[in-house]
Formats: sequence, C-alpha cells, structure tokens
Amino acid sequence: MNKYKSAPDSSPPREDTFKEAESSPSEPLVEVQRSPSIDLFSAPPEAPAPVDMFNNETVDMFGFANNGSPTHQGRDIEEDEAGYCLVRPGEILGNRYKVHGHFGSGVFSRVLKARDIERDNQEVAIKVLRNNEMMKKTGEREMQLLEKISEIDPEGKSCCLRLLSHFRDRDFLCLVFEPMPLNLKEFLDKCGKGVGLPLKGVQILAKNLFQALACLKKLGYLHADIKPQNILVNETKTGIVLGDFGSAVEEKTAEIAPYLGSGYWRAPEITLGFGTPSFDIDVWSVACTIYEMATGQILFPAKNTNELVKLQMEARGPFSHKMLKKSTLREKFFDDQLNFKEWKKDPLTGSVYYKPTVFSKATRDLRAELLDHFEEDKKRAGDLANLLDRCLQLDPTKRIKVEEALLHPFFQS
Repeated sequence: MNKYKSAPDSSPPREDTFKEAESSPSEPLVEVQRSPSIDLFSAPPEAPAPVDMFNNETVDMFGFANNGSPTHQGRDIEEDEAGYCLVRPGEILGNRYKVHGHFGSGVFSRVLKARDIERDNQEVAIKVLRNNEMMKKTGEREMQLLEKISEIDPEGKSCCLRLLSHFRDRDFLCLVFEPMPLNLKEFLDKCGKGVGLPLKGVQILAKNLFQALACLKKLGYLHADIKPQNILVNETKTGIVLGDFGSAVEEKTAEIAPYLGSGYWRAPEITLGFGTPSFDIDVWSVACTIYEMATGQILFPAKNTNELVKLQMEARGPFSHKMLKKSTLREKFFDDQLNFKEWKKDPLTGSVYYKPTVFSKATRDLRAELLDHFEEDKKRAGDLANLLDRCLQLDPTKRIKVEEALLHPFFQS
C-alpha cells in the first residue's frame, strides 16, 4: 500500500498565487495591503488589489498626475477608479484639516497626515474610507465601535486607538485619530530586529494589549485581526495602542469566516473551522504577538495554512480527536484516520501529494526558547513562558481569560 497519496489535481498550486483553487492543499500566506498595515492570508471578499504607488504611469499618492496637474476637477475629494481618495497636499478636508502627507494605503482606506487648523495646527491622522459600498459599511461599523470605546473610556486609558472626530466630505467617510508614527512591526524592525525587546519592555507592552482586550470584551467585541501591524506605538515610545477595528465583530454574532484573524497570528479554531469564535481568538493572537516582541521572531512562520497547522502542532502538540471531529475543514488537513496531511511537491514531476503524519507530542519547547533568550532573568522569563503556555492552548476553552491574564505573575513584578 502506497503511503503517499496523490492530491486530486497533480498540477502544483502556485505558491505565489492569491487564488484558492479547490485542488490546492492550503491557502498561501500572501501579503495584501490593509490600512494602515499588511494583512496575511487573503483580502476580505471583493477587495481589489491595492493601488501601485510606485508605478510611474499612475497617479501619485496625493492625486497628482505625473505632470503635477490635478487628475480630476470639480470635487473637494477626487477618487480613482478603485474608490481611493485622491487628495492634493494643502487641500483642506471637512473645512478644518489641512493635508500635508500620507501614512499609508490599503484595501479599506487611505490614511493621510493633516493639521487641525482649528486647534493650533495639531497633528492628526485621517483615515479616508474608500468610496465603495462594502468599505463604507466596514467604516461605519468601525466608527460605531470607536464611539463606544470613547464612551466607556473618555480619558483614553484602555490602550485602544482614540477616535478624535469623524466627518463626511462628499462621498467619503473620514475618521480622525491622534497620529502614531510607528506600528509595532516597524518599531521592532528599528529597535529589536531579530532579537526582540528587553523583558521589561515586553512586560509593559504585553499588559497594554491585555488592557485593550479587556476594553473590547467589556463591549462584547472581538478585534479579530490582532498582529504587530495593527498595533501602534505612541510618540514617546512608552506604550502601545490597539488599532484597525475594521474586522471587529460582536461576539454574540460572530461566526467562523476566512477573514477572521491574519496569517501567522490566526487562532487554530479559525483555520480548522471548529466551534464559534470567541474572545479566545484574540488571546491567541496576542500571545503570538508577545512572543514576537520578546524574541524578534515570528512564532509560526508558515508559508501556507497547511504548514501553519503543522507548526502549531509541533509547538503545542496534537489536536484532540474531539476537536477534529467538530472541524468543518478537517478534510483539508487530516485524513479519515485523523492523521495530518503534510502536503509536499515532487521536485521532479511537480505533482502534489501528502504524507500522513502522526503527531503524538510537541517537538518544540517554547519555554526553553524563552529561558535561553532571557538568561539574565530566568524568573520573569519563566513567568512569560507560563503566560504564553496558558494563552496558546489549542482548545480555546482552556485558554486563559483576559481578566486572569492581567493578574498573571508576569505582570506583578
């Protein structure tokens, strides 16, 4: 009996494709722009590819053609064919905000640098949602959640990004925030690339993240897209806030969906499709992010979803049969005997096949990794390892709750 079983389609799936073919063993971890960050896996449904800002034949990021003249006439905010705003430097939005720069662009929006001329030219960031029905609805939901956060946290102590104001300019919904110069990924690249941050810094920033989760849980919302790119570092570099609530969903209405979570930081119940999404998916993503802060390394650096599940089992052990039997996507990753389908590609023929693989225990020791990384303070490193162990339970019902996490010994020293 041949233990190597052929995939339904012998042609290999392209590793760089954005499409999810039926014969493909897993979705690739692709990079798709999301404002103001990068999303891994796939873009939300119907979202087109982002505008190429480096194509000399296109309009530049502020809405000028190559000859420096405006590309459209007759409207306060112009738009390109994909619905992105085209704003000129010096243009005033909402009769109040003078644009002078650009933070970034993505699937949902474009984020501009501006000055509030009614408040002594105070610097702000303006997130301008694309003029697209789907994006408008996403923006409305995000705005409503941000307003709820402001109601219960008027002083901005929740470690969630503060909405300063919002307005509409023509067909565009504009959300105004305090400016944050760096996201956490950029901060790590500048201050801890490949090695992470000092343990004291990890302690402070990790607590900020759990404080943000506590605020969202009080409101009954899942963030559903926590990753370093969606976490912003304050100007003094003494703390972080959670941002980009475009994927947030009420816990009571949440359902398993492919756009919940992002790539490396996605909880296994989303990838495998078991259970109902709960606050526990954010706890998993926060733990992956904390490991990245501590070591400068991605916890599960997978190339696709098949490898992601494999790496999770190498670090956390096998999924229970009870969990797998509840999985709606089990057949993509496990065979009838519940052995893992480790997909491979024949280097000669290019054909794709899977090798049934049995995981009986974890083969990676995260605790040892952290103790070795922080040799100078093994006590606190051990506390951090314990916190991550409790956050990274494969069974979401066994993960530490947000309230418990804030009282963990790692945060008490």
